[in-house]
Amino acid sequence: MSINPNEYFTASKIAKLYGVSASEVRKALKSIKAKPVITKGGCSYYTRETCEKVKKLLKK
Repeated sequence: MSINPNEYFTASKIAKLYGVSASEVRKALKSIKAKPVITKGGCSYYTRETCEKVKKLLKK
């Protein structure tokens, strides 16, 4: 399975997308108990749906 950068996001990419720090995103991912779709080379990749959940948490 190849990684399509348009489908999957790392915590850093999510942070850049929403203009917040990566640590805030990691805390949000941990609080919703998000599981990565793919882990490759030490990087965890999440779906767009997970990104939307993180976005909702960051707005609070």
